[in-house]
Amino acid sequence: MQAFSLGAMFVAVALGQTFQGVTNLDGRAVDVLESATGVHATVLVFLRTDCPIANQAAPEIERVRAASDGRGLRMWLVYVDPAQATAEIRHHQREYGLLSPAVRDSSHQLVRHAGVSVTPSAAVYVHESGEPRLVYRGRLDDRVVALGRVRPNATRFDLRDAIEAALTERTADVVTTPAIGCEIADLR
Repeated sequence: MQAFSLGAMFVAVALGQTFQGVTNLDGRAVDVLESATGVHATVLVFLRTDCPIANQAAPEIERVRAASDGRGLRMWLVYVDPAQATAEIRHHQREYGLLSPAVRDSSHQLVRHAGVSVTPSAAVYVHESGEPRLVYRGRLDDRVVALGRVRPNATRFDLRDAIEAALTERTADVVTTPAIGCEIADLR
């Protein structure tokens, strides 16, 4: 993986910390970065149901999920629009064939923690000594070159590369790639 390093910057979460406002689609609080036996890394994919770039990325999101099954990776879809109805999110998952579990980040706690600003974006955390450490933040692949400019096929698969590095313990500093997509509106 070609690294775009942020130097010694990293993010660690205290063991057992939960994020206020992060719930599953049934409204129960979920700690998506909780360490679990056999889980070596967690991937968060940030989405909006009304983002055409995120919707076009759905096949790649599902390919990443399918390729990671059984490899010690947990993947969550993080819906960032606080006004989005649960029924719309469930419909979106069915319509685009997204099988990973979904959470709502209604107060943008995960958005801020991962440092993402557009959808689709991804964040990869490795679990070291029971604490998650951010090792990747950015695009899924390079198919979208700029707003309105899309390659027919991706040439780089940044999220796949980040997951492979995390699962084979080849991660060091935080790697970041530029994500292009729909802005995540600030709640403030």
